[in-house]
Amino acid sequence: MTRMLHNIRILLPITFLFFLPSFASGQSLGFLDTTAQLFIGGASTYILPKDQVEVQFTNGLTSYWLAYYEFTSDNYSRIANRHRITFFQQKLRAMYGFSASQRWDLGIEANYNHYRDDDNARSSPLRVFSDAHPETGYSYRGLATLGFRFRTTPLASLPEWTVQAGYSFPVGSLSATEKRLLNSDVSTVDVLSTFFRKIGEGSYYFVQAQGLYQYSDIRLNYQASGSFFLVQRLGGGTWYLYPGVNYVWNAQSQKNGNFNNVTQIIFGGLGLQWQPRFRYSLSLVYLYPFRYDIGSPFLEVVPNSYASVSLGLRVLFN
Repeated sequence: MTRMLHNIRILLPITFLFFLPSFASGQSLGFLDTTAQLFIGGASTYILPKDQVEVQFTNGLTSYWLAYYEFTSDNYSRIANRHRITFFQQKLRAMYGFSASQRWDLGIEANYNHYRDDDNARSSPLRVFSDAHPETGYSYRGLATLGFRFRTTPLASLPEWTVQAGYSFPVGSLSATEKRLLNSDVSTVDVLSTFFRKIGEGSYYFVQAQGLYQYSDIRLNYQASGSFFLVQRLGGGTWYLYPGVNYVWNAQSQKNGNFNNVTQIIFGGLGLQWQPRFRYSLSLVYLYPFRYDIGSPFLEVVPNSYASVSLGLRVLFN
């Protein structure tokens, strides 16, 4: 039982982790609107011109209370303890335009992760950045993965549709425990498809679907997600607001043993982006789970304790 709870606890930040980058990393609408050229999180409909470079830097902080339940002799459940779980991910990605026809580009990325498990549920999420207060919990951090990205418009006649694919692998000299908690014990393959439409002056909608597969000698992880969000240009066009909703389904299993777990979460998100110039933008995103089923009667993410904020920067270079 203890090992099962440990595995589920590790899975939770991983589930939240992969939604953050797709919602918050800056990308482009390219040709869509020559007066706006909006760069919006995860909605990449822009392939770089040849020899152009795109750099993204995203910082995402997720923190929540995790309640541990126990069952009494008369089969009633009660909360035995609460922990504060905090996960902070820093992602640096660089894309390069290789195609003279502006149909595809390639890139590299690096993920540096932080993790904190604190027995004091009312502690500050900012403890994830230090090793202080060892009496109530522990913090880990380190370079977790390196990877490659590919981005393309499959059909020249349908530039509103783009596809991304990526592969990342664990790096660094971390201990086995650190690797599990920082998600540095698995290799990851993912595919992300995006489609958009303009629905009015300065208004657009986006639909995304993503599949993800993680594997190691110990465990397997499958994830599927879908999202829908609206983009509205504000005022003179330097500010953009984009609310959205996302569904995430995640299944994890151990190669040796009978452990299996399925997690389902529905997120709501609200993003605000400032883009004073075509070549750079700054975005802020807040996420909240409206429904979360983590697949165990012994653990629960405490309602109203969850907070997730991401800050992203995107810059273009010739």
